[in-house]
Amino acid sequence: MRDFTFMKISVILSTVNRHEILNKTLESFSRADLTGLDVQFIVVDNGSTDKTETVIKRWQSLLPLLHLFESRPGKNVCLNKALEQAHGECFVFTDDDVIADQRWLVEMCEAAGRWPDESLFGGRIAPKFPEGTEEWLKEISAKHPVIFSEFQLDSPEGPVNPVPVGPNLMIRASVFDDFRYDETIGPSGKSYAMGSETEFLVRVKLALGCNYIYLPNAKVEHIIRPEQIEWSWILGRGHRAGRGLARAIQTNRLRIAGAPWTIWLRYLKSRLSLLGKEDNFSAETFDSHWQYQKNLGCIFEYRNGQVD
Repeated sequence: MRDFTFMKISVILSTVNRHEILNKTLESFSRADLTGLDVQFIVVDNGSTDKTETVIKRWQSLLPLLHLFESRPGKNVCLNKALEQAHGECFVFTDDDVIADQRWLVEMCEAAGRWPDESLFGGRIAPKFPEGTEEWLKEISAKHPVIFSEFQLDSPEGPVNPVPVGPNLMIRASVFDDFRYDETIGPSGKSYAMGSETEFLVRVKLALGCNYIYLPNAKVEHIIRPEQIEWSWILGRGHRAGRGLARAIQTNRLRIAGAPWTIWLRYLKSRLSLLGKEDNFSAETFDSHWQYQKNLGCIFEYRNGQVD
């Protein structure tokens, strides 16, 4: 194992108008074990109008924290801006709503030493649900990890097939000599195509022929806000996931009204499955609602988005 005494690492996140949760995230960073690490934290404020600036300034006196401001909307716009200032050997990407384990960064960097020929790493992400969350919804989260960005695999450290998830991701700095995030996808306001990190990682993996390395001991908790366990938010998440799926699908199949006929077929099947259940939101009807929203979002993106 290499000596990490002088290993430099940049931790990057973007934020907008979530100062209370951001404060919890930065507080967890302050408790991190940074033994043998030279860490640079970069927070990009994407036009916040709340107390975000005050929170960041408070933590700048306690953390090696660089505060950047980006007026153009979009998470990927912010990440690309941060890349211009990042100086680590590896870049760790996370979100403004996580609670990091004390050994999170140490585990990341030790793994980078164990896998010197790999460049894409994903750590464990466990959802931290608000009080009162029904058990069936927690079970649904494990079945559909995309809902709450859960990434907990029954696998040891090493190569895996599932694509790592944005709240806990490490990429070697050298990757960014040739790649940047696609600024037309990912969080930007309330309506957008999901899957920005997925699109990036798949693109890099195909180009470089590398693996995704799962790091079960590099852990963060992902804070789930009370509004995120409401059906309206979950169904909106399904629609955004469908839009992201459309961006990821490469197909030359015959299109009808702008979308591949196979997508229309899946849409019709999901619509039939939902008949009579439109106002029934429960564990028993969840899959019908979720698949319908995903297919609806997929068609929306083909017809109105940027899918060639």
